[in-house]
Amino acid sequence: MTDVVFTFRENGNAIWNNIFVVSSGRKVFSDNGTSAYGMANWAGQTHYANIYLSVDGSQSDPVGVALGRGEKIADPKFVDFAESDFHLTSGSPAVDSGERTDFVTDFDGNPVPAGKAPDIGAYEFRGRNW
Repeated sequence: MTDVVFTFRENGNAIWNNIFVVSSGRKVFSDNGTSAYGMANWAGQTHYANIYLSVDGSQSDPVGVALGRGEKIADPKFVDFAESDFHLTSGSPAVDSGERTDFVTDFDGNPVPAGKAPDIGAYEFRGRNW
């Protein structure tokens, strides 16, 4: 598994409906120019409807800046994180918690949304555990 590295400019960006699982002690964003994942000086950028978690499962701050609208630090309840199966299970806080976007299918090609709202993450929960 690799780290996310942001390579775009530090203004005019919007990140939403993503799940970030980061190494212990790391932060996704930074407002002081020291982000471990390449997005320094993130303060003031648009981010919402994302879920963040430290890989050790702690509730320490893996974000680095204040949470945006609809964001949470929580276990996304993947089917099998260790085996890189990032489908969602029932009870996931990501289900029906996303914002509507222009995407009409998930990474499996299934329609989005499957429920009342899009799910956060790459896969829509289809009403069953994988």
